[in-house]
Amino acid sequence: MLTHDTIDHDRGVQPQTTPLRAAARHPLLVAFCVLVGLGACVAYGLVRPARYTAESEVSVSKIDVQTQALPGYAQAAISLASAYGRAVTSNTVGDCTRRQVGAGRMKGASLTGSPIPESPVVRVTAIADSSARAESIANAGATCLVKYVKRTAQAGQATTMLRRYRDESRTLAALQRERDRARARYSLDNSSSNRRRRDQADADYRAQALVVDTRAQAYREAEASGSQGAFVQVVSEAGNGASDRRSKTAVLAFAGIVVGVLAGLALATLRETRRG
Repeated sequence: MLTHDTIDHDRGVQPQTTPLRAAARHPLLVAFCVLVGLGACVAYGLVRPARYTAESEVSVSKIDVQTQALPGYAQAAISLASAYGRAVTSNTVGDCTRRQVGAGRMKGASLTGSPIPESPVVRVTAIADSSARAESIANAGATCLVKYVKRTAQAGQATTMLRRYRDESRTLAALQRERDRARARYSLDNSSSNRRRRDQADADYRAQALVVDTRAQAYREAEASGSQGAFVQVVSEAGNGASDRRSKTAVLAFAGIVVGVLAGLALATLRETRRG
């Protein structure tokens, strides 16, 4: 059976060199490159300093069923968890954590926070060069976050938000009456001027209704913040920090295989080209 290589050879034409064809002719060279790349990357993964991750959890909500059943309370608590998660990286929480664990133990470490999706719980995460250090930083960060929340939760804020909500609600009621009058005038006289007044009254009413809804949500969040400041607490302390050595070594091993294959194909192609 004739192949392209046979035909090219009979015609005196050198077959085109491709990386796969070169690898098939020099499999040991490709295998050697793969082994070297894999071995080098795995060795680096084993000797590199490991990083350890520890996590603690802070609840920013009351846990009794009666409070959780209040309209809008659960959503407000979730919103607060998102805000307090960002507060973990603030200077206030960071300085407090450094005072608790010592500035030296914080060197090279990181402290971050993030809300657990759809829950009023903040996850405080610490990454350090030892398991014990990551654990102590995560627990200190959670404690400092609790202090921060309790200091910033102001019950008087809810009163201010309620007053603003009532003011905007009175404005909305006045705009509703104006809208009703404009509609009544238009029903009696379908002139273009009455139509413009009716449309403008409708637009003003809808815009004010959005303002009232925003004020209502702000009040619910302020009420939740003020009422739960005394109830924020650490619900799960950090345990032993988890090492990233295994996961990082696996990633490096995969990278070593890829680099080894590419290097092997390149060297096999080069060798085949020189032979031609």
